[in-house]
Amino acid sequence: MHPILRSGVAILALGPALAGGVYWTDRGAGRLMRMNFDGANSGALVLSGEFPSAGSNLRGVAVDTAANRLFWADNGSDTLRTAALDGSGAKSLLKLAGASPFPADVRPDFANGQLWWCDQTGRLIQRTPLDGGEAVTVVADAAPTGPYFLDFDRDHGLVYWGDFSGGAIYRAQFDGSRRELLLTGNLQTRGVGVDAGGGFLYWVNRDGRSLHRCPLAAFANGPITLGHSAVATLYRGLDTPHGLVLDVPAGKLYWADTGTNAGEGFGGQSICRGDLDGKSPAELLASGTEPWDVDLDRRSSTFTEWRARHFRRDDPEPSTAAGSDPDGDGLPNELEYLLGTSPRQHDPPGGWLTASSPDADGVPTRLRFPLNTLASDWTLRLESTGDLTDWRHAAEVTPVVTVDEPATDGISRRTVTLPAQLAAERAVFLRLRVVPIP
Repeated sequence: MHPILRSGVAILALGPALAGGVYWTDRGAGRLMRMNFDGANSGALVLSGEFPSAGSNLRGVAVDTAANRLFWADNGSDTLRTAALDGSGAKSLLKLAGASPFPADVRPDFANGQLWWCDQTGRLIQRTPLDGGEAVTVVADAAPTGPYFLDFDRDHGLVYWGDFSGGAIYRAQFDGSRRELLLTGNLQTRGVGVDAGGGFLYWVNRDGRSLHRCPLAAFANGPITLGHSAVATLYRGLDTPHGLVLDVPAGKLYWADTGTNAGEGFGGQSICRGDLDGKSPAELLASGTEPWDVDLDRRSSTFTEWRARHFRRDDPEPSTAAGSDPDGDGLPNELEYLLGTSPRQHDPPGGWLTASSPDADGVPTRLRFPLNTLASDWTLRLESTGDLTDWRHAAEVTPVVTVDEPATDGISRRTVTLPAQLAAERAVFLRLRVVPIP
């Protein structure tokens, strides 16, 4: 029995539609904003619950897709707040203590059920349970002028953060130990982002009006400067870049620009995005009064949403169409959408598919592959044939479908175990085919 690759078979238990998108804080207008990945349908969230207003001095924002929740910091009331992604159930999570706290960023640590933030004036990095509780200080005296923006390397249990106006970047273990100075020389460090799998650190050089990245390996022998040969400038000539978030699977990064430098560069008072390698021009997605921070709900429930996330708005139709294969890996865009793979990064042949056998005869009867569980327009159907001509729906001899792991950004892995009837047919070929959902 040999698995062969095609573009789609039995409908494999997809979930309900739920659109993703971009969330951001517009500090100048006191609004929580949401839009599509390409900037379309931008608008303010209407809050309901304990309070109708997002606050008077909005700062960091973070999305929790597992619980469909949004977290943000309001420096006007010095509180951490939360609501559902549609704005309902808005409530205060924690009132910060101290004479003059400054909640400057928020980041959820889902694995440990914690919400982290920077208190810039207190020079603290703190955390509390996602459902609320006491504040716990993780790093005291985190930076000379206070920590500003943070991100995690969850693979290695590390937290990274910037120095408000000192221009440095630091990291420490999740328990606050082994604090390290990594880099100096920025003109006010703002957003930081870590791609542990790709081995890069990204950050915003606010008054340098630029975005940078550097291999994590460059910090192995102690701190380096902004002028180090390993540091790459991805985008320059910006206005006042600020918050930053990475979309590694899509090869994109998004940032907010407060516009404080009054029209001195590209993207002032807007949300922008570019490529992780900086090779394509930056895109201006939406404008605001004073955009401060940005985060993503990376899920896609339609091909249209997925296309807006992975491609530029001005990419030509031939490369973005459902049947196109712009990276030449044999997987058309419609299949990349359902598998959660990248349409702009060549996947090795069959690299997304694992065939195995639980029996001693070595006949592969178990297929394992990723699946977009939220897709509402297309699905995958498993088909079989003995002659490569007459394909039949494998549901006629129903396979057993199991979920191997919880979904991340809507993508989970599925295992299809074939029934004994198919397993007995040694000269059987299988394919996955994309079919529309009626």
